[in-house]
Amino acid sequence: LCAPDDVTGFSAYIIKLLRDEALRQQMGQAAREHVEAHFSARGNMHQFTNALERLLEQ
Repeated sequence: LCAPDDVTGFSAYIIKLLRDEALRQQMGQAAREHVEAHFSARGNMHQFTNALERLLEQ
């Protein structure tokens, strides 16, 4: 989005998001997909299973 500590850039991006509905929709969908992939019960089970498999291989 912007560089760390770039208050001006952050403010400009927030304004851009307020004005651009398509961008808000796109970012919202991407965020939802990320959460579903990384924080769902199925995703957690998959990560846990992979970790166990790596431990058993050692």
